Amino acid sequence: MALDPLFLLTARYVVGGVFIISAVAKIVKWHDFIGIVANYRLLPKWAVRPVAWVIPPVEAWAALGFGTGWAPALSTVAIWILLIIFTGAIVVNLLRGRAEIDCGCLGPLLRQRIGWWMVVRNGVLMGLAGLGYPGWATMSRPYGLVDTLFSGLAALVLLAVYATFQLLWTRTSQEWRVS
Repeated sequence: MALDPLFLLTARYVVGGVFIISAVAKIVKWHDFIGIVANYRLLPKWAVRPVAWVIPPVEAWAALGFGTGWAPALSTVAIWILLIIFTGAIVVNLLRGRAEIDCGCLGPLLRQRIGWWMVVRNGVLMGLAGLGYPGWATMSRPYGLVDTLFSGLAALVLLAVYATFQLLWTRTSQEWRVS
């Protein structure tokens, strides 16, 4: 399928941006992130710290690889694997009735209760990441500096919309009440 470079580059920058922001947020408060990983109750105690150590650098590497187009196949597969693991952990806990736990999507910087909407969100991210896999989508024309700049600006706007949605969605009805 041939797509305009503006669409493909924007998708690459958005997915890369989501993952780099997530990785940095987890690294900044890594000790708190260990607790988030433990709270999913999916790993034996001895595995929590090593997994919490591995997730942020893998996210950062995948984000940089995907966002820049370096190693597109490997970074796309890494993003898919991460999203499958994250989505699986969310689904298992939702099925256990544990919707009040923090998803850890932005580490401890933004507390977000897990929900089925996160499964949908991760599916959308997986679809966008699929566009970056070599051979699945090609650019309909060569791209230049203007395409790169406009795609970057579009990605910034979409990331701002994404961040706003995340903030609004995580508020409870009690937090919306004006006192």
